[in-house]
Amino acid sequence: MIHKSLMRKNNAEMEIFMKILEICNITGLSRRNIHFYIKEKLLLPKTKKENGYYDFSEEDCQRLLLIRRLRNAGLPIASIRSILNTPSVSGYYLGLYVNQLKKE
Repeated sequence: MIHKSLMRKNNAEMEIFMKILEICNITGLSRRNIHFYIKEKLLLPKTKKENGYYDFSEEDCQRLLLIRRLRNAGLPIASIRSILNTPSVSGYYLGLYVNQLKKE
């Protein structure tokens, strides 16, 4: 699934970093959406010191896929932020959302 465009050695382990266009292709999100999620601090990719470009890890990619699923389900950014920052509250927020859907 992940395109291995750039590999850097870090403490005897190989880390895979991707460019934003690769992340867009994998996640189905637009650059604009990804930049919005970064601005909202839902995602904190590494930044290259030389040029300020983002390096996205496989973990960043998985996080974006989760964000996309939660947004597609209609959850607001604030709820997604809470779920990502404190996974133990995910049941609470998902329960609230399900109750809201039942009322509609």
